[in-house]
Amino acid sequence: MQSIAWSRTGVTASKNPLAIQLSVSFTGLKQGVLARIAVFLSKIMAIPFFGNKYHNHLAGFAGFEEIRPVYGPDGTERFGVIKLSPEFSPNNPARKTSFARALFGRDNKKEASYTGVLRLSGPALNLWLAPGKAAQPFYESLCKALPVDCPVQFLLRRRKQSLEQHYQAFQQNVLRRIKDEDIANFFLQEYLDNQVYPAEESGLSENWFGLLVSANSIETLTGQMAALVATLPCDAAPCQAVEIAEVVLDYYAPLVLEAQRESGQDRPDRLHPAMLAEAGLHIEPETTRNGFTTAYWKLSAPPLSHPAGWTATLLDNKRLNKTEFDISIHLTPANRDDKLLEVLDRRLAFLDEQLAAAFTQGDCDALDDLQEQHMEVSNRLSAALDPENRYFEAGITLAMRAGEGGFAAACLSFEEELKSSGLSARRTHTAAETRSAMLECAPLNLAQSERPLVLPASEAGRLAHLAPVTVPLENIRQPLAGLTHLGEPLYLNPAARPGEAAFFLPGENGTQSAQQARTTLRYLTVMQWLGGSPVCGLDRKGEWEDLTLQFGGQYISLGPNEPVFNFNPLEVTDENLKWDDHLVNWLNETAAFLGELLKLDLELQEDLLAVLFEAAIARVNRGDELNAASLWIRAECSGYGPLAAQLKELAHNGRFGWLCARPTRLPQQGAGNGLVFIGLSYSLQSVLGEDQQKFYFARLFSRLTAQLCATPSSRPYLLVIDRAQELLADPVSARSLARLEQRSREVKARLWLISPGPAEWLNSFQGRNLFDRAACHIFFNQSQNQMSPVARRFKLSHNLVKTVRETGPGGAVVRQLDEDGQPCYFAFEALPGSYFDRFAVASGRLANPANLKYPRPEPVEVPLFAPEEIWDEMELWQKYPVEETIEVVGISQDETALAVIA
Repeated sequence: MQSIAWSRTGVTASKNPLAIQLSVSFTGLKQGVLARIAVFLSKIMAIPFFGNKYHNHLAGFAGFEEIRPVYGPDGTERFGVIKLSPEFSPNNPARKTSFARALFGRDNKKEASYTGVLRLSGPALNLWLAPGKAAQPFYESLCKALPVDCPVQFLLRRRKQSLEQHYQAFQQNVLRRIKDEDIANFFLQEYLDNQVYPAEESGLSENWFGLLVSANSIETLTGQMAALVATLPCDAAPCQAVEIAEVVLDYYAPLVLEAQRESGQDRPDRLHPAMLAEAGLHIEPETTRNGFTTAYWKLSAPPLSHPAGWTATLLDNKRLNKTEFDISIHLTPANRDDKLLEVLDRRLAFLDEQLAAAFTQGDCDALDDLQEQHMEVSNRLSAALDPENRYFEAGITLAMRAGEGGFAAACLSFEEELKSSGLSARRTHTAAETRSAMLECAPLNLAQSERPLVLPASEAGRLAHLAPVTVPLENIRQPLAGLTHLGEPLYLNPAARPGEAAFFLPGENGTQSAQQARTTLRYLTVMQWLGGSPVCGLDRKGEWEDLTLQFGGQYISLGPNEPVFNFNPLEVTDENLKWDDHLVNWLNETAAFLGELLKLDLELQEDLLAVLFEAAIARVNRGDELNAASLWIRAECSGYGPLAAQLKELAHNGRFGWLCARPTRLPQQGAGNGLVFIGLSYSLQSVLGEDQQKFYFARLFSRLTAQLCATPSSRPYLLVIDRAQELLADPVSARSLARLEQRSREVKARLWLISPGPAEWLNSFQGRNLFDRAACHIFFNQSQNQMSPVARRFKLSHNLVKTVRETGPGGAVVRQLDEDGQPCYFAFEALPGSYFDRFAVASGRLANPANLKYPRPEPVEVPLFAPEEIWDEMELWQKYPVEETIEVVGISQDETALAVIA
């Protein structure tokens, strides 16, 4: 076994001036006392006086004896535990006694001590996006939950991260969905070259945030950890022995851990110091070496406060985005510092004098600043006098590691950024200081030096809140949406469960930010399909056609050249013809639609209203057909000759026969390969004006909704609705949307609603209900005017609104409800690389259009109307089988047009 080499400082015991001086002073003492002096000095100075004693004493050197699981009565692991070395244990009496007893005592009993680890996470740590008033109670609760009789350690570990596991999961999805091997390999290589590798090279990081607590026995430690899990204001999960062993190995022997991962070895759940020998650990005056070189800094003053936590300036620093470092804070319960009260009293008296002088001089600017300072000092003084307020001794140590090649430059850059962040830090300069700092940063809860900062609970909690952990529950199989502001990968699955709805608010069309936001949205949609979820989408403007065809999906362009599917706007349910506002609305809207389509003048539009009214009455009273042919015949028989001539255009062989004579037939969700989008062809968009398109598509959505509700899917699917806010303008489609959202869990649907901004939803009764109940809101770049009503409605913090306003193209802020219905907030930035842009415009690159199930025919000229074929419309059932249409067999009485039983 390779022993750990411990570099000498160049000072031997015989040449040490302090040792010589003490030796001369105690010449009259017994030899045993001199030996104790030498041992004591060797411990406090970390100098191996007696040969290789510490070379083989790995337990004492590493600070722990073993890491192992703790099992419950049923034999399952409850959590992992670290058994500390007695000489380093926080509960060792020798560490608590006086200098004399430590020096001369003969029978100090060294007790064992155990450390447990809690991994801290969850949305509660995102204080920079939470309401401003939530921060102070969080800090106080964080420290009030800590044990009253033992020190604890808060540890933030930042490491470089790889996307290997995510890519492997993504690769499986692609190979399962895309059957053509060449196309799949091409797509995977594009994903690697233009997304995975750029993300890793940009400084992809993994942040681990934990709380370590120690006790004399496993039973006491179990009770402490259970109390912490119950009372901490954030999610806290006890770490298993495997995770603890990995964290310790990463600190002491990173190359050993890397070799284990590369060889595919099982992760060990037990770790002994002897296993660290392979690391070849060296301690030098300013650094330690174990395959990496690590330098240490001690903070001698409390860091400056920052809205996002005092570590934000380090974690957000672009110069440090590839730097690996640890931040360790040891908190020990302490008595109140009475000197602090004197300082605060003097400061308060001084501010009173300054306020009086500024008031006399009428200096308004100085008054505002002094009043703010006075309030802050008063609050601190009140907190200090509060007998319920706890105090802590705090010590902060930082460790930065890098490879041998760039260590000097990385060390200089790290120290410069510490200074620019306002942190008063001093680097270790002796082997004793370096060894002490190494043990303080070790994930063991070993506080080695004095903790000079005496702070109340609120300020100690502000220090302990090392980093806002922005990543929600991580699932590498979900789509990689972007990076958090800390450089962590964010995997996003909006509205993950059937019955949930997500709002995507990309911003006003035409802006660069909105364009990139829609590109991100298209990417997330395809990732859902690659993950196995059927996707059905509504796309009025035909903006999703290239993407759908690119992946071999089915795009249905409703119009004169669509041979299979159609929506007939004249098909109407009896629910829309009742003697109330429904009938009036239907008459006006249908007359306006047909009038614009046929270019009717005002007089003919009035005739059309009369014909439509007669047809509606005949339908309700006698069950007569209401279609293009019946309207033409009724106009002809009622003496509306000019109108009848125009209505010929709607009949079977008329110019618009493809629109109003063919029966409605829409695809089922999940048809083809599970990727289906419905849009309007360019020829139809050229025929219909903007308002007509909205009316047509709103009624199309209502009919599709009735079909979806009547025939629930056999497996969960995703329904994507672009320009969803337009559905709110039409009462029928608005009710349809509300009905679909209410029944989405039953029909196994998830809804993605895409709108430029929230205004249309908040100005509509149905829209507000949908907006409030949605499980997820994704705010891309939005203006202050757009966000203000949302902020009032959801009580969003100023920082969150500011983040939305300043979000770059492709980035967003996410408001998501957890399983308990509580909102959590996190943000992400766009991924680096060109993959998104290339992915968005590469039409036909990944799928061969010749292999599509429904080829798109060339446009053909529609023949003119032939009177002798007028009755052919009544025999259309011979050309279109009954099973391809929805037959109405019952209508509900719940004031909705959706309950059509097919």
